[in-house]
Amino acid sequence: MAFYNEAQSRTEMHLVSDIAQKIEVVDEIFRFEAGERQHTENSYKYTIEGFQVLVGRAGFSSES
Repeated sequence: MAFYNEAQSRTEMHLVSDIAQKIEVVDEIFRFEAGERQHTENSYKYTIEGFQVLVGRAGFSSES
């Protein structure tokens, strides 16, 4: 499942379990209910001006 979160200016990716299930990873068991969502990714979108502010705060500069 993916959607745009306008308040955070990002696209969010979620995995949704179709069924109740459990999985084992390195001797650890994880249980998921049917319909349970796991937030797996954020993809941020920036304007050029917003990007310049962001890199400036980190001590970098951008060239056009």
